[in-house]
Amino acid sequence: MSTGLTNPKVLIVGAGPAGLVLALSLLKNGVPVHVVEKSVHPRIGQRRPSLMPRSLEIFDFFGLSDAILARARRAPPINLYEMPEGVEVMMEFEMSPHIDPTPACPYLDLLLLGQDGLDRILRAELKNRYGTEVSFGVELESFDQSADHVVVQLLNHSTEAKVVERVEEHYEYVIGADGAKSVVRKELGLSFLGKTAEENFVKWHMWGELGQVLVGLRPTEDHDVVNFVLGGSKFTNHEEVCSSEESLKAFLKKHSGNRDDIWVEEFICYNHYRVNIRMLEKFGVERVFVVGDAAHIHSPAGGQGMNTGIQDSFNLGWKLALVLKGLAPPSLLDTYNDERHPVVAEMLNITTGMLNKMVVASADVGWRRTGHINQLGVNYRWSSIVVDEAKGKVNGGKQASSTYNVEAYL
Repeated sequence: MSTGLTNPKVLIVGAGPAGLVLALSLLKNGVPVHVVEKSVHPRIGQRRPSLMPRSLEIFDFFGLSDAILARARRAPPINLYEMPEGVEVMMEFEMSPHIDPTPACPYLDLLLLGQDGLDRILRAELKNRYGTEVSFGVELESFDQSADHVVVQLLNHSTEAKVVERVEEHYEYVIGADGAKSVVRKELGLSFLGKTAEENFVKWHMWGELGQVLVGLRPTEDHDVVNFVLGGSKFTNHEEVCSSEESLKAFLKKHSGNRDDIWVEEFICYNHYRVNIRMLEKFGVERVFVVGDAAHIHSPAGGQGMNTGIQDSFNLGWKLALVLKGLAPPSLLDTYNDERHPVVAEMLNITTGMLNKMVVASADVGWRRTGHINQLGVNYRWSSIVVDEAKGKVNGGKQASSTYNVEAYL
């Protein structure tokens, strides 16, 4: 399990966008990390393809915006077809109309890039710039915290290991970016607050409606690959439908008006997703923190989940780097929860409202995206570590010298 750097101080569990962005944040500040991923191989599939303007600003900070823009594409127009024939276009509309960039806001469009493609770009940056590779097939089994370090038990399922190996390692901090079924969260004893919605997962709209059965086909950044989406309140036999390629093809044909001009040559991957709307009451305990889906789970409406996780990691990364370098006290890490928790709570309310609108409203109203989801309005002006220039002092009575160090590393 090579990390590329000796004596990594931070273990990052999970190699999705949130985990990889956190790794880049720490490595950029000279903090060695070890990134482990339970899956033996990188996952494939679109999963969550939406990239918001604020995420693009973060990627620009890492020098990755050009590589991402070269692969990503704008959300294409949506055609809603008249049923039951499924041939005549009943309505055409833009989910997210183009907005010209400005010097202050160079990224304003909603872009789409499959998560597997984004992960490849981030992993390549880790390897090429910092000599750090993800340890695939390595699973966190458990951990124990002490005053100055965390002892972890790892299981190595990688293809190089002929038998499962149990390894004990020591780190100063552990970060869980291991998704909705997070082992880190469970080991911390933190529970999700929220609900599981009755609606099935939906990413796109072309035939049908969410109140019944919906079938969507969305073009991706790969010209010969489409994102095939099934959903709707009446779509309850998903296990039967997805039991074989033949049943999937038959379902697509039936619910797109029995058209003969649409066919699927091969299914690459399949994911079933139920809408969970949950968040933790706090995002960390002592030396262990959680980011992304390990801390909060969103409705897919609005494409906020992955982007919110990226912001979690960006917020935590520079603070953790300052603490590990001795440039800030460990209490700085408390502001990760203080700042991100209310932002995530507000975003959950927004995306839940969007999901409800998609189910009960007309298609164009439910699917249109407005500026409030681009995340450019997220700020922490009220934070205890932010200087209020009008008052000339740090909110909460913090010392200005501490704020100087923080500001220098933003």
